Amino acid sequence: MDEEKMSQLKWSPKYELGLDSIDSEHKELFKTYNDFHAALLGGQMGVEEITSYLTDLMTDTQVHFTHEQALMERLDYPRLAIHKNQHEHLIADLTALTLRFNKDILKATDSVLLYMYSWLIDHIQGEDRTLCDWIRQLN
Repeated sequence: MDEEKMSQLKWSPKYELGLDSIDSEHKELFKTYNDFHAALLGGQMGVEEITSYLTDLMTDTQVHFTHEQALMERLDYPRLAIHKNQHEHLIADLTALTLRFNKDILKATDSVLLYMYSWLIDHIQGEDRTLCDWIRQLN
C-alpha cells in the first residue's frame, strides 16, 4: 500500500453538517474505513479478514445511503435524483473494485481505500453539505 497517498480519515469540525443523524453515520463510515486501513497496515490480514472489512464497508455505506435517501424523499429534496445518482455510482464503483479482489487482493484493497478516502471527503463537503444547508433553511 502506498502510505504517502493514503492515510487515515481524521474527523474534524469541517465535516460536521449540523444534523446529528447524518454526522454520526459519517463518523461511523470514517471508523470503518480507518479500521480497515489500520488492519491493512498491520499486514497480517488474510483473505477472510479482507473480505470481512470490505463487506463491512459496503454494508455501512449502503445503510447510510438508505437513511439519507429516506430523509431526502420525506422532505421532497429537490436534488434527490442527483444525490441518489452519486450514491448509486459509489456502490457500483465499490462493487467493481471488490470484484477485482479475486484477481489481486492488494491492488483491490488499495483501490477501495483510495477511492473511499476521496469520495467520502468530497461527498460530505459537497453534496451532503448542500443537503444539510437546504434542510436547515426549512426550519
